[in-house]
Amino acid sequence: MERGFVKLWRKTIDSAVFADEHLFHLWAYCLMVANHRPMWFKVDGIAAPIRVDRGQFVTGRFSLHEGLFPKKFRRRGVKLPAPITVWRWLKVLSTMQNLSLSTNKRYSLVTINKYSLYNDKDVVNDHLDDPQMISRRSAGDQPVITNKNEKNEENEKNVKKKNGTDSDFPVALDTQDFQAAWEDWKAYRHEKRLRALTAKGSQAQLARLAAWGVDRAVAAIRHSMANEYQGIYEEKPDGHRPGKAKPSGSYDDRLRERPERTPF
Repeated sequence: MERGFVKLWRKTIDSAVFADEHLFHLWAYCLMVANHRPMWFKVDGIAAPIRVDRGQFVTGRFSLHEGLFPKKFRRRGVKLPAPITVWRWLKVLSTMQNLSLSTNKRYSLVTINKYSLYNDKDVVNDHLDDPQMISRRSAGDQPVITNKNEKNEENEKNVKKKNGTDSDFPVALDTQDFQAAWEDWKAYRHEKRLRALTAKGSQAQLARLAAWGVDRAVAAIRHSMANEYQGIYEEKPDGHRPGKAKPSGSYDDRLRERPERTPF
């Protein structure tokens, strides 16, 4: 929990969440405790562990309050908001569509909306249009113009070149279901020690999957991982693996279909 980082976009300043200190405090906490990769979580009272995907975390009314206001940082005489109040703030973030909330009797599952879109390492910040900062080393020097985003953008480009990662998802695939399946697919390829996808290769695959639609694309990814394919294939009606053609008819039928050879 103490290692790693999350991205905090500058355009957050213009949001309604930033205007409310309590909402922003809770929003920052949610971003930091959300999973950066899929994990399994054991819930008391439930036999089987539950899967918590990237951008999600499990919480409850009291555990959320404890996480937001740890006991070691509490001060005497400072009145803290009640757990029910903090829970209402979480529902406000859900209403504002910053996150999604799924609740049952045992636990609540929080999903950060578009988590991968804003936290993938290969997402280039196209929204940074801050004015350039002009500084002078001394009164007699010429102005040195620097852009505070140049280093960030250069780092993003270097990560792209090194990892060969994909860019933003096509509009047709910009859903939580597909993003989770795509992350699982990349993790699957890594576990199988398959060659990492290049940027162009990822774009080509995403374009092909976008033509299929979200449901077909997700089903194809799950099917390919379940059958340990190296590529993404849809399930065939005859159940045959990709690349293996099924002969049609019996052996005698195929012999009869062959053209007769004219004797010399």
